Amino acid sequence: MKQSYRERSAQKRRLSFLGLLLVVLAGLVVAKLFYLQVLRHSYYLAFAENQHWMKRDIPAERGKIYVKDPETGGLYPLATNIQKDLCYTVPGRIKDPDYAAEKLAPLLKMKKQDILKEFEKSKYYVPLKHKLTEKQSEKIQNLGIEGVMVTPESWRYYPEKKLASHILGYVDWDGKGRYGLEGYFNGSLKGKPGFLEAEKDQGGQLISIGNLNLDPPKNGDDLILTIDRTVQYEIEKRLKEGVQKFGATGGSIVVMNPKSGAIIAMANYPNFNPNTYYKKKQEDYWVFNNPAINDVYEPGSIFKPVIMASAINEDKVNPTTTHKCSGYVRIGANIVRTSDLRGHGTEAMTQILENSCNVGMAFVTGKMGKGLTYDYLNRFGFNNDTGIRLHTENRGNIRNSDEWADIDLATSGFGQGLGVTSLQMVTSFSALANEGNLIQPYIVEEIIHSDGSKEKRKPKVVRQVVEKDVAQTISAMLVSAVENGVANPAKLDGYYIAGKTGTAQVAAENGDGYDSNKRITSFIGYGPVDNPRFIILVKFDIPYGGDVWGVTTAVPVYKEVAKYLLNYYRVPPSVGG
Repeated sequence: MKQSYRERSAQKRRLSFLGLLLVVLAGLVVAKLFYLQVLRHSYYLAFAENQHWMKRDIPAERGKIYVKDPETGGLYPLATNIQKDLCYTVPGRIKDPDYAAEKLAPLLKMKKQDILKEFEKSKYYVPLKHKLTEKQSEKIQNLGIEGVMVTPESWRYYPEKKLASHILGYVDWDGKGRYGLEGYFNGSLKGKPGFLEAEKDQGGQLISIGNLNLDPPKNGDDLILTIDRTVQYEIEKRLKEGVQKFGATGGSIVVMNPKSGAIIAMANYPNFNPNTYYKKKQEDYWVFNNPAINDVYEPGSIFKPVIMASAINEDKVNPTTTHKCSGYVRIGANIVRTSDLRGHGTEAMTQILENSCNVGMAFVTGKMGKGLTYDYLNRFGFNNDTGIRLHTENRGNIRNSDEWADIDLATSGFGQGLGVTSLQMVTSFSALANEGNLIQPYIVEEIIHSDGSKEKRKPKVVRQVVEKDVAQTISAMLVSAVENGVANPAKLDGYYIAGKTGTAQVAAENGDGYDSNKRITSFIGYGPVDNPRFIILVKFDIPYGGDVWGVTTAVPVYKEVAKYLLNYYRVPPSVGG
């Protein structure tokens, strides 16, 4: 039967449409193949390789922090690593979550409902408890519950607990060092993790004869400190006793070798246990900062020798230069008074230090002028980092001399109106004790790298601040201040000690002048003066009571520490019989 013309035309159109559709579909297939095999080749190749390869990170061991026994050279760890088990679960494999939670609750000291809530967070991995005891681990494994597992973890451990806590800092839950050495040296202490890459079969198991790529981890550097563990323990003990005895809010003691800059001991109270840092409430996080390097305060009269040495070095005064003290002096609209509110009459410069005379120091700074005084403050290391290499060090706060009023110049002579740290004070005195040379303090004596190579620290002179004879002169003046002045209670039988007391006002919290009920008391000294073995700074923050002076609070503790060190170092008496 013949098709009509109309039917033949419709058939041709259908065939043409079908052919066009086939061409379009073929084009889409070719385009998709081009996209997959050419444009996305690298992606799918990597995807296929990931199905065929297994990669596992290999953690690096964090470097240890040691102190060295000065007698034997033996090393003692202040920060090390220990293995503690973690209890974790794979909730998707736990057949009876209620039963598992009930059995785990008493072992982990958790509530059953809290454990069930944890199970809901993921089907694949839920950590429940870190740092298990051996008994806990054993009992959990004995439960034999599928999906409940125990695995070892590496944790930072501080065997001496609170000892040197502000020096060390701590390592947080994420393995990051915070504060102190842990914070400053975090990059080199943590090392570099490695990895293991191996072929696996379709079941996900390693192919024993397959290809294997191993990049071993690079363990962290070890640090050996200058700290003497025995001395550190002793001064922490005496500092705590002093803070409690005088009702202070806190305190610091720093002991440094004035010739090398090595920190022998650095203590603050209150301190903390870095093993349990996480127990501190957020409002108490201030305790992690190291007050000896972080707290900025007005030092008071212990600053006077720095200004006096500067003036003598510039020939503005000499030890026998005199001025007349009537008990006060007017500086513009302000009045500077002596601390005892008495006139000292005609005073030589040595007597200014003996009497701790504020009026006399205003006379000295008047001779110096603003620009020269400010220049010497910088030369003595103030307004700059000391280079101690501890996290959270503060540079202090001394305004540029262009911003000073005349009263600012006067008060700088007795350590008010400017902010420094305890370590900056100790460092500045190194120039007086070490023939005019400012020494950079350091606390890391040696770094031992993972490859066994060693990096040893050498003493570094920052600059010559004053001439050698000026340093000797100011040392003699400070000995006189102890032997004949208000610092006489610091005198030690058989030894000449160069030192200065300080009783500083504390700025009012509202910014309006000073708080009459608050003081910072201190004493700084070095000795024996003919061959100094140590510089010691003792500082108490806001001690409680009426008779609150450097001589009544800081000096007794300084004297105990100095006696201890002279005996510890077996330094024979050099004065008297």
